[in-house]
Amino acid sequence: MFGDHNVKGSIAHKTRKIPRSIPTDILPQLDLHLMRAIQMMESAQEPGILKPVYWDAIIILRRTGIRFEELVHLKELDDQGRDCCLNQDSGGFWWLHIYRKTNKLVKDHRIPIRESDGVIEALHRQKDRVRDIPSDEKYLFRDRKGILKTSVLRAALERDLAPYLIHDGQPYIISPLQFRHTIAVEMIQQGIDVYTVKEFLGHSSLAAMDRYIQYQPISPSGICTMSHSPELVPCPHRGFVPSSALDVRPDLSLWQDKAQKLLITIETLRRKPDSAGKAQRLILEQELQEVEKGIEAIQEERDEDRLSHDC
Repeated sequence: MFGDHNVKGSIAHKTRKIPRSIPTDILPQLDLHLMRAIQMMESAQEPGILKPVYWDAIIILRRTGIRFEELVHLKELDDQGRDCCLNQDSGGFWWLHIYRKTNKLVKDHRIPIRESDGVIEALHRQKDRVRDIPSDEKYLFRDRKGILKTSVLRAALERDLAPYLIHDGQPYIISPLQFRHTIAVEMIQQGIDVYTVKEFLGHSSLAAMDRYIQYQPISPSGICTMSHSPELVPCPHRGFVPSSALDVRPDLSLWQDKAQKLLITIETLRRKPDSAGKAQRLILEQELQEVEKGIEAIQEERDEDRLSHDC
């Protein structure tokens, strides 16, 4: 999974592989087919190329960047909005709720979504499909054989969708994980800071964002010089950024509170002479440095906004 290690200071760093995002010439082809499939399903027609359940799975993966394993463990929608994957808060904002408890970890993460993303409609369509399929665990993406398997979706992407996606003159096979890498790269390229991307993707540590740092913000030109269907508006080459991405922009007080908690934990670990405590402290010290950079970046951004408003 990882390449060679290199040492920076006293902390061992892992050289991560470059994210395998979907090629930029494939994205407009994919989004065009996706848009047509949505239009067909909204009209209660068969979308073609893929089964409706696969299109709705792709919509959610493409718009939220969640992992396939998280997708197939989304809880079935409940009419009262309890213990399910779709929540609406008191402010009227919608959230995709990912909750999964295993022997090793508890995943509890919420992703902001909006009706314009198409995710809510995809969830409701899938709810209708499984209404009469019994299940003890009530996972949304299931059939009578159980939850949707990654091998089944991979086979559909290779056998049915790839012939419609041409890259370098050849059919292009998309893997489910590429949707996650793509959304992260696109957000970075649109100038969204790594702290916001981290929160959106639900990573527990900023270290997981190292692989994306190389993708510096790119200011899109006023006129697109690349070829794509006129049906795709806005231009797909500017990159897709979820309309709800800015809803997770980190609040300054939240990051200051996190820095304070890290300091307390680090001071506690300083009193532990064992090597395990020292190793953990080094990791937390590195994370604290990243959080402090985030605080500084947010403060600078606010200062720039204040100056622009004063002008």
